[in-house]
Amino acid sequence: MRILNLLLQILLIIGIVTSSSNVYYCNSNDPNNYCKDVIITQKEIGKWNQGNRGGSEYTQWEVTLENKLDFSLTQFYILRDYTLKIRDRKSIWNVQEIESTNNLILPTYQNSIGSKSNWIFGFILQDSQPANLTLEAISF
Repeated sequence: MRILNLLLQILLIIGIVTSSSNVYYCNSNDPNNYCKDVIITQKEIGKWNQGNRGGSEYTQWEVTLENKLDFSLTQFYILRDYTLKIRDRKSIWNVQEIESTNNLILPTYQNSIGSKSNWIFGFILQDSQPANLTLEAISF
């Protein structure tokens, strides 16, 4: 939680999040748990072995973040872990990585995800299993 607060302060300073944003930390014990209406799904797009990289196995994934809420999201904070083994820096798109906090966030060129809308991003992993992605917080 302390790391996420630090991330939010940094994002405020560089202008990605405004001070008028309402940040909600996901809490399954909260009766108003907004995060239950923000769904993350991963779909395997393709899998291959790349001979010029030592025969390594790669898998392309499409990730959909579905906003089922009655209001727009101005930011999301998806916690990632060691399972997000990106092939290289060019193998992740439509999402911004915050290395210091292990978060994925909405890229700067997208200012919101509308109510009842989706945001799609993707990556190529050095593995055949999907990455562990957990919605940690949202802003609205």
